[in-house]
Amino acid sequence: MKRLRISGGALAELVIVTAGVLIALSVDTVREWRVNDRLAADARANILNEIRANKERLDQLRKMTATHVKERVALRARVANVLAGKPMGEAPPGLNYTLPRLSASAFHTAEITGAFRYLDYDEVRGYSGLYDLQAHYLRMVDEVVETTGLIVAPLMFTPGDKLSRSELESLQRELQQAFAQLNLQMQFAALLNRAYDDALRRAESGE
Repeated sequence: MKRLRISGGALAELVIVTAGVLIALSVDTVREWRVNDRLAADARANILNEIRANKERLDQLRKMTATHVKERVALRARVANVLAGKPMGEAPPGLNYTLPRLSASAFHTAEITGAFRYLDYDEVRGYSGLYDLQAHYLRMVDEVVETTGLIVAPLMFTPGDKLSRSELESLQRELQQAFAQLNLQMQFAALLNRAYDDALRRAESGE
């Protein structure tokens, strides 16, 4: 049986080729790692900037919500006056409601680009929980908007003291519901604000 013999020159050439392939693979691996690391870093930075902007906007909305509560309490008191046969008093205040512009675009972009694959699992879980909380808060806002529409509708064309008793009683119930919804929303906003603070604190401390 003949043994395969490789000359010194061929062996050297084989070593060189193998080394070249390994180097090429290493370079590609390093390049891919750098791309993925950059993708993760950009996603993290964008999400944290979004959280900071959302926190600032939420702070403004919490102050506005307190004003909305006072408006509805004042209107409910005037409706109660009419139901009791008393004058309504001053003209009912307009019911303002500012819709929050809390963004989730950075979070969804990280999902679409696959950036979350290159972040630590606990970090991704933290962001996911925070944005779930934010989405729940926005659903609560939608409920308040719907109730506000029911309150405003009968007052758009008829003065409050000209409404029928059944209309006034219905309006009173809607105002009570709006009051409860807004109070719950304020409590939830405080919870969301703490979640924003916790996320930013963890990022700053490198946890």
